[in-house]
Amino acid sequence: MRLFIAEKPSLGRAIAASLGVIKNEKGYITCKNGDVVTWCIGHLLELAEPEAYDEKYKSWSLDTLPIFPKEWILIPTDSSKEQLDVVLEQIKKATVLVNAGDPDREGDLLINEVIEYANVSNDIKENALRVLINDLNPKAIETAINNLEPNSKRIPISNAALCRSRADWLLGMNITRACSVLAKRKGHDNVLHVGRVQTPTIQLVVKRDIEIANFKPVDFFEVEAQFTHADIPFKAKLQNKKRIDKKDVAESMITNIAGQPATVTLCETKRAKSQPPLPFSLRTLQEAMSSKYGYGAKETLDIAQSLYETHKITSYPRTDKNYLSTIKEDEIPLIIENLEGLNDTPLAQWASDADMSLRSPCWNDKKLEDSAHTAIIPTTRAPDLDALSEAEHNVYTAIASRYLAQFYPTAEDDNTTIKIQSGEHEFKTTGKIEIKKGWRTVLAKEKSDTEEQSLPSLTKDQSIDCTNAEVISKKPLHLNLTPKVRYFRQCVTLAKR
Repeated sequence: MRLFIAEKPSLGRAIAASLGVIKNEKGYITCKNGDVVTWCIGHLLELAEPEAYDEKYKSWSLDTLPIFPKEWILIPTDSSKEQLDVVLEQIKKATVLVNAGDPDREGDLLINEVIEYANVSNDIKENALRVLINDLNPKAIETAINNLEPNSKRIPISNAALCRSRADWLLGMNITRACSVLAKRKGHDNVLHVGRVQTPTIQLVVKRDIEIANFKPVDFFEVEAQFTHADIPFKAKLQNKKRIDKKDVAESMITNIAGQPATVTLCETKRAKSQPPLPFSLRTLQEAMSSKYGYGAKETLDIAQSLYETHKITSYPRTDKNYLSTIKEDEIPLIIENLEGLNDTPLAQWASDADMSLRSPCWNDKKLEDSAHTAIIPTTRAPDLDALSEAEHNVYTAIASRYLAQFYPTAEDDNTTIKIQSGEHEFKTTGKIEIKKGWRTVLAKEKSDTEEQSLPSLTKDQSIDCTNAEVISKKPLHLNLTPKVRYFRQCVTLAKR
């Protein structure tokens, strides 16, 4: 009997549907060809508390620290004992085990720790298989099942998750006890919880809160001059190494600029080509949704998980990859056809105009070596937009738009830079003329409040008159950010490091 052990019920049912359901049982499904599918409900097992290793640890004391288990003990979680019994019973009957955890290191470990707990023979363990499912649609699952690989191949990845889990335990159990005991000596009765991730994250939030509370906004000033050539006026900004924080200093510069002759030191125009932004990883999706809609990181993850698991219209969301495998090129026509069928929507028009012969840099197998994930993209299932909530619709549209942009030409602009010297002061301005819209047809940014200014054709060493100059008062931009965006941007910066 071949037993598939899925990470969660929804994945288990999807696998069973692909195999061919014979009968739904309590906690498992029998399928055609003698296959059986069962599932975990998240982690069925957890690391035992210190007192499970030795009675002396029941009493919190510095004398018993540090605690380093020689043999680690796993125990059933309180909420999943019943399902664990079902899984263990099916493992006893199996001749082949298939790890069907989510395609990440946590998914690897979650199933492997149950197999270890079941104390199966070395032969069963060594011959266990792994199925990697990124898409819950039948065709994708069938393809994954037809491409099973040895579970042993991903043991190093599983061990990485195991190391993380044990590191969390060692740090959390030891430092929490140490801090709590010391705090109690100072009259604090509460447990002071310390975690490997939790504590530094809280420290970041507290530190940021203190910075915000103590922040005193101070205006700064910029000097902007207006020049004219061939009846074309344009503005250029004073290039100052340090921010000008005193208005009278800025105003004194104006008197030395306005009405004075100036010299063009640089005027060059370069043609720039840009590729479309890569499809989304979870982090870049969270960043984009925070910026556009104010969605929190968890909120975006929950929405993406729903699109993947409930609606089955996007691929696996917990990915750190922005690239796509060339294997998935076969799906392009069907995905675009499905999007083209979304009548009276921008997605339909963009899909209709997409050039499927184009390949952006996102199609890169080398970037996906040793990875079970690809970027988040639409699946081959035709989406029912009416079945989506507003937030789901927003996130799906963003994912589908990024995908469609990969089938549009590069965008091209003529970028002009002008530098002007007026006495000891240098001014600089830039201008951009869009030559080819390309992928911006799909991912066009909203127009800014300031239009791109027209720039005259100038030559180096040419004299030019400054017709006016003014001081502009500025405020620090970050004061306009909401707390949610302030904290999220800091986390994104940390993640990039």
